Amino acid sequence: MKSISNIAEKISKEVIVFGLLAILLIMPFHALISTFIGSLGINKLLVQSWKEVLVVIMSLCWVVYQLTKKRLAIKADSVNILFLLIIFLSAIVTLLIRPNSEAVLFGIKTNLVALAVFFIAQIPIASKSFLKKNLQWIVILPAIAVSILAILQAFLIPPELLEKIGYSVETINPRQIIDGSINFYRSFSSLGGPNQLGAYLLMPLAFSLVYGIKQKNWLAILSSIPILAGIVLSFSRSAWIGAVITFFLSIFISIPKKQKIYFLVSSLALGSIVGVLVLSQIGTNERLQNVLLHGRVFEGRIEGSDQQRINSIANTASEIVARPFGHGLGSAGPASFRADKPVIPENWFLQIAYEIGIIGLLLYIFAFAALLGDFIRNRSNPLAASLFSATVGILVINIFLQAWADSTLVLCMFALYGIYKSKSS
Repeated sequence: MKSISNIAEKISKEVIVFGLLAILLIMPFHALISTFIGSLGINKLLVQSWKEVLVVIMSLCWVVYQLTKKRLAIKADSVNILFLLIIFLSAIVTLLIRPNSEAVLFGIKTNLVALAVFFIAQIPIASKSFLKKNLQWIVILPAIAVSILAILQAFLIPPELLEKIGYSVETINPRQIIDGSINFYRSFSSLGGPNQLGAYLLMPLAFSLVYGIKQKNWLAILSSIPILAGIVLSFSRSAWIGAVITFFLSIFISIPKKQKIYFLVSSLALGSIVGVLVLSQIGTNERLQNVLLHGRVFEGRIEGSDQQRINSIANTASEIVARPFGHGLGSAGPASFRADKPVIPENWFLQIAYEIGIIGLLLYIFAFAALLGDFIRNRSNPLAASLFSATVGILVINIFLQAWADSTLVLCMFALYGIYKSKSS
């Protein structure tokens, strides 16, 4: 009986580890693969669901693994408790409010599947396993491929070629430009769009800099160059802001104490110079206005997509004040396109408050605060330091976009959170 239990434990752990590898290696190319396969006449929704099917299989293996043990594979710490409370609150609010059933399913996919991966990934994994030994390159190498494709897309790959493999206005628009006013294209590489590309690349940017500096690995440091190029060519302003923060934190947290003050002073000086140059040109340079404002300044007001964002944020905030306990999963964000009234807040924090209320938003804030506190306490660990700088940058992006709504970013990051919290077997 004991041998059967040992076999079940071993197989379930191996399936989970391979599942985590699949998420980290395949998800960066998920949009490209599903678009191409969908163009062959295969149901695109069916193809896209591979990741959810994988998470279900991993969940079953987690249950099997748990049955072979006397203790839970997760710690009862503040981070885990807060994320469990978020799942519980999401279920309660959704059951009480009962939004459109199809939207609820997509809301669960957007909000809760990543949390499931987070808990699953916390099973004990051997420190000498392929996953843990090569984690930095498992994160960095797919990103290099994604970044190279972004560079080629900007200068060599025409939209017509993308149309031949299934890209269109119904799937992913191959001609994505800034507010319709500049005749060059934003790169989105193998992701679902330019903003998704920019947000995703913050994760490998942090890994390349932190691991490279801490381990004195020049190959890792040099890999940040194409990654930064991919972020720039996305022309995602939120990703640019997040990248500056992630870049600064990754270096600052990794260099010796004696060098920190010099780096801080030089960064502030450079930032001040760039800020003065931008402010001196923004009022008259229409091209700069298009890039930074996604519109233009006309008679003291912004004309372009930013005004629409401001209106959307204001309307969503009013709805939250009127209904502070939430509208249920799937009532806001991309999932709400399946509901009767789509709500796109242009801000992930507002999306959460709209869906599961102000209490739910506070739980998320406390959970990420506890997670970041854990990372900073263990900043000598390259994984903790990388996740700290990447998470801060991504959370800043979420002020301007719903970055956690992108399955590639959220599944990869929450898989890494779980791997970080997992103990070595």
